[in-house]
Amino acid sequence: ESEIKPIWDLTSFSELQDWTLAAAGFIHYGQSKGIKDLAHQEVMPILRNGYDENLMIAKEFFQLAKSIDA
Repeated sequence: ESEIKPIWDLTSFSELQDWTLAAAGFIHYGQSKGIKDLAHQEVMPILRNGYDENLMIAKEFFQLAKSIDA
């Protein structure tokens, strides 16, 4: 007898963990590269596709992430 098991997409949890670790690195050790890299990964598709609604927010978010890495 074969039991069907659901498959769960844990991508969101993995992404949350990435952001959590990056934030912890920044808070505890002043390492901002993780946040900058994640921001770049999230913002670049928006900038590339030019979604008008989110474009300004994405640009501001990316500038903030870059500024803490300076």
